Amino acid sequence: MQRSGDRSIRGKVLQILHPALQWAIWEGRNDALLHGSIVSAHGIWENAKAFIAAWGCFYGGASSIPVLQDFILISTQGLFWSHIVLDYKQVWGAKEKALAELRGSWEGSFSDIPAYYKELERTNPGVYTVLEMRGTIFPRFMWSFSQSITVFKYTCRPIIGVDGTHLKGADGEDEILPLAFAVVEVECNATWEWFFHESSTHIIGPIPGLVINSDRHPGLLHSIPLHFPDAYHGFCLRHMSENLKKACEDHVSESLFWTLARAFSPMKFDEVMRNIRLQSEDVYKWINNVPKEHWARVHFPVNRYELDTTNICESVNALLLEARSLSIVSLIEAVRTRSLIKFYKRFQKIRKKQQDFK
Repeated sequence: MQRSGDRSIRGKVLQILHPALQWAIWEGRNDALLHGSIVSAHGIWENAKAFIAAWGCFYGGASSIPVLQDFILISTQGLFWSHIVLDYKQVWGAKEKALAELRGSWEGSFSDIPAYYKELERTNPGVYTVLEMRGTIFPRFMWSFSQSITVFKYTCRPIIGVDGTHLKGADGEDEILPLAFAVVEVECNATWEWFFHESSTHIIGPIPGLVINSDRHPGLLHSIPLHFPDAYHGFCLRHMSENLKKACEDHVSESLFWTLARAFSPMKFDEVMRNIRLQSEDVYKWINNVPKEHWARVHFPVNRYELDTTNICESVNALLLEARSLSIVSLIEAVRTRSLIKFYKRFQKIRKKQQDFK
């Protein structure tokens, strides 16, 4: 038994982390251990809270670490007070090795995709999956859970948000339905065309009055009308606003653009356009070059249900922010787990409402 301040540190060594450094995980029986210390055989200590934050990155977030409060690092050879100083390269290297140990390497993870693909189909009845392999090279993988497909077809408003995110807004009410995911080699015309071909053929199908919101990536402008000829393509106003600021040096109030886009009457729309032209001819021409039936509320052919941005996609991206840095199999598994958690929470919410009406 050793003492830390006024409290005793009791427990047992659970696992030797590295024989050379002689660090170990120590299971304690005292809540104060959360504020204890990390010890190595070389007499190096560090505040446990700092290590908790670092250790959290190994699990994709501190909140994912199981019963972290029960663990500290403690020496197998003795305890001496001191301080630890690590440079960025040391910490980064340790993190990469730990991640590879816990989740496998990026290279090895890609080779596990075919086996994971089969297991995903076996354990998720009705899931739609597409895996493309070019020899031993993995370029694309797409999946959509049967729950998402059924719920969208029979209960959701006919509007979809589409966006891409690089691998590396909060949905507080769990009202956003994750419909389909895909991992591809790069965002381009070919990958978007592949994604929409699979979506239109096997996931969504023809839906009257369907609205697809997205930015104006060339691949989207090409693929959406090709595979969803009867759908209405709505441009994301947030992306338009950002592109407008980049394209035109003349300053025009951002709120003026939003007022224009969300005008309820043709008279108001024309009035705001005149004001914009008075302030900047360049901005006026830029806006006129974007077909207004794709972004202006008053000229949009159908109801967009007040969803004129792709913020719903950003909410899903935020949900998966930590998962985006994982190796490919861990990433897909994280998406699967988070999606099923959303389904379960929704199921519990509906069941509670049904019981309230009884």
